[in-house]
Amino acid sequence: MRPDDPEIKYDDPCSLQRWSYPPSSPRDLLEYETRLNYILPQYKDPVICTYDLAKFGASIVVDIMRTHPMIIIGGIVQENPFFVPPDEFLQELAQRQELAQRCAG
Repeated sequence: MRPDDPEIKYDDPCSLQRWSYPPSSPRDLLEYETRLNYILPQYKDPVICTYDLAKFGASIVVDIMRTHPMIIIGGIVQENPFFVPPDEFLQELAQRQELAQRCAG
């Protein structure tokens, strides 16, 4: 599923990420979340992504957090100090994949 998929309807401001578990790969999920940052600014409606944190490991939760420019912590919406712009994050994902392939032989 891609964020620019015409089947996706942006009429519900909350996005429960049920489809993402189990993820086909953590990289696919992170790429999806990152690419949303190219599309969502075109719309004026807020979108709130919700996750069942019990279903994801800490490292993927941290990376998911890094793809969101705003975050709710303690019930307060705030700018995310850990946000990484999408071009930069996609480059990081590509570098991780390249390193993993080199390490695998």
